[in-house]
Amino acid sequence: MRDPVAKLSVHQWEGRMREVPEEYADRCRFLRDLVPGGIRYLYSPWEYSCRGDTLLRRLSFDSSREGLRLWSFLFSERDRLFLASENGWKVVALMKDLGQTAPLAYAFPELLAFYADELWWAPCFSEEPHLLEEATRLGAGEEMCFVRAALGAMVTLDYFPAPDLCIAAAGAVCDDFSAVMQLIEAQGHPVHWWEMPQLPPSDRDAYRRFVRGQLQGVVGALEELTGREATPEMLRRGVDMFSRLRTETARLRELVYTAKRPPLPGLETYLAEFLAIHACSEPVEVFAVLDDLIGLAESRLEKGLSPLEAEDPIRVHWVSPPTDAALVPLLEDLGGCIAGTDYLISHAFTPFGEGEPLDAVARSCESDRLAGPVGARAERIVEDARRCGAEGVIISGIFGASHCPWDEKVISRAVEEELGIPVLSFDVPFSPGRLSEQVTGRMEAFMDLLRSRRGCTVSMAAPANAQQSADPMDHFRNSMAAETTEVRRLKRQGRGVVGIYCEYTPRDLILAAGALPVCLCGASRRTIPPAETVLPPNLCPLIKSSFGYILTGRCPFFMVSDLVVAETTCDGKKKMYELIADRRPQHILELTQKPGEEEARRHWHSEVAKLKTRLEEVFGTEVTDQRMRDAIQRMNAERRLLRRAMMLGAEERPVFSGTELARLRYRVSGLDVHVEMLGRVLELAHDRRESGEYAAPEDAPRIIVSGCPMAEGTLKVIEIVEDSGGIVVVQETCSGWKPLDPVSEEGDPLEAIAEKHFRIPCSCMTPNTGRLELLRELAETFRADAVVDLVWQACHTYSVESFTVSEFVKRELGLSYLKVETDYSNADRERLGIRIQTLLEMI
Repeated sequence: MRDPVAKLSVHQWEGRMREVPEEYADRCRFLRDLVPGGIRYLYSPWEYSCRGDTLLRRLSFDSSREGLRLWSFLFSERDRLFLASENGWKVVALMKDLGQTAPLAYAFPELLAFYADELWWAPCFSEEPHLLEEATRLGAGEEMCFVRAALGAMVTLDYFPAPDLCIAAAGAVCDDFSAVMQLIEAQGHPVHWWEMPQLPPSDRDAYRRFVRGQLQGVVGALEELTGREATPEMLRRGVDMFSRLRTETARLRELVYTAKRPPLPGLETYLAEFLAIHACSEPVEVFAVLDDLIGLAESRLEKGLSPLEAEDPIRVHWVSPPTDAALVPLLEDLGGCIAGTDYLISHAFTPFGEGEPLDAVARSCESDRLAGPVGARAERIVEDARRCGAEGVIISGIFGASHCPWDEKVISRAVEEELGIPVLSFDVPFSPGRLSEQVTGRMEAFMDLLRSRRGCTVSMAAPANAQQSADPMDHFRNSMAAETTEVRRLKRQGRGVVGIYCEYTPRDLILAAGALPVCLCGASRRTIPPAETVLPPNLCPLIKSSFGYILTGRCPFFMVSDLVVAETTCDGKKKMYELIADRRPQHILELTQKPGEEEARRHWHSEVAKLKTRLEEVFGTEVTDQRMRDAIQRMNAERRLLRRAMMLGAEERPVFSGTELARLRYRVSGLDVHVEMLGRVLELAHDRRESGEYAAPEDAPRIIVSGCPMAEGTLKVIEIVEDSGGIVVVQETCSGWKPLDPVSEEGDPLEAIAEKHFRIPCSCMTPNTGRLELLRELAETFRADAVVDLVWQACHTYSVESFTVSEFVKRELGLSYLKVETDYSNADRERLGIRIQTLLEMI
């Protein structure tokens, strides 16, 4: 199996599954003591995501077979529990202690133990909110910690069978969970309670005696359940097993968290850490999984390999388990790495002591992070962060958890006073299908702060010409920050800036006037509420977002524009232009509505000529034929590269997803760095093709997205299509293929510029037959299976035109069709997911 050390998407792993050696896959088996030969479990993350764990589609995975084994081991826990229960083994739910009762449970044969509350903080929770909704119905509402998902799971039995016994901890544990546990008991589930009290400042002998008595009660409950008396040898065997598990987990953590470039991603290490408290319901196979990971880490360290792209990643110590697992790869995408953790289970990396087994377990309770004072936890975090060379600390509070607010304040103060490094603290809300925008924004700003403390000049907001060595996909994903800096730099040098909103505005002409054509902002739902204080709510979200950016002063390009070109594509935009006319100089570019008439053509050509004159007046220059020809050649070079990149979707097995291709657009035209990076994208495509890295399974339905334009922040329809198993091979929209025809380089350059833009088939034209002709061409070229027609709410021209498009697609092209009318919010992601999934299943 090839080993480019990297991180892969679920689709990429699906494509590489055939490269996993059969002999290795055959070794990956669980419950050999129950089923002769055991059960194979090594499947791709994509397959597990299709079973309901949809969070996987937002994550990235280590490219090694050892990492694959870890993920498969985690996600096959459900199968183990149901199989054991069906074959007469006892299944015990360990509730809210963090590693103290599992060694006692595994002293008994023919028994599996699992953590029901781990549904939330390990990334094995379906993003559908049905478990939380069920918990709310039963009395555990939104004011409580996310562990209430365990209550919903006890009712639905989607993730585990009805346990034969629940062992629930009280005292120095999560208060919310104690309440949840009482509701579980009220549902009729058998529960044995035990208490782990707060560690007193003195008289530890009394504390140990009390905890030992509580643990003896746990053993008694297990004896009653199994009908077997626990001997000292049985208990010692269980404790020794977990001592070994703790030792190996601690070794892996040390290898990863102290390395300059970690040999494993943070998410895989995160999963491995939690094995130390429960063995993932498999006390035999767990050691093979860990041994594999340790061997992989040692091998990569020896060879100097890491799946992280950053050569010298920013080291961040992470406190409290992130309840959205996608935050960990986000940190690495931002140039960081995890350097030590305190997920409240740090005590589970210290082996149990010698002597009587119950005494050894009782002593280990003293180091539980929730048993002692918060100050002691803060001191240990400071010590660990210093040892791992942390440059910053992130505390991701568990939304609704009673202990988090107080802990965060004490830990933050200790870190800042003793280490002098920044701390970022936030709660992680429930945001299925996506990362929380607020959390993402704060993490981006935090990483910029840590980067600046290094004295590093290259960051996400670095000048465009400083990005030349960056990965091309990262460049386009983060291009706005770089473009903002570059525009301001050129503005200081005397370069003009023209703000535009529409593809009908000819960028060639603006470049010929010596100015920069800059697409103004309008792709964030966060600027819509301010806009609705002026604009009516039942207006297109693109218009409201654009106006909100201006109203709040958040669009950096509008603030430096010398002129705004206001084209008359729709009534809503025309009226918005009236409201901003006093903020920046404006030029109205009037579109004709009848593209088939010669008189309309002449009128449009005169409008382009008027724009040329206005540009000459504003910038005090003469737009000569030669300058226009030079600008046409420059813009055509960009258009041709973009067309070549978009044509990657026409390949039989695309190496780029539709989401990736949608990000290959930028706001500022005429910058050399964009042309260079587009060239690098084509080189990257060749590399992916050579290494067999594809964006989707071979039989993935091929989708054209038509209709309204999209940009970074409003790509949810493409994301949902691809999360559901399809692939968007091309966009017909004006943010996709529609505006990429080149300008003729022959004849009168002004006439050529006007003619190219006159042919754009927007729904504001009547009749808009050009759109149907383009759809026919794209359907044939990209071998499409279906068309998804995106209509932003209140975009009347595209909404009405959908009927014509629907009839054409179904009758003329013989393809499936789905109209999606939505806005910028994520409130309907689940509903859209169901509709799109249904479309894909019908193909």
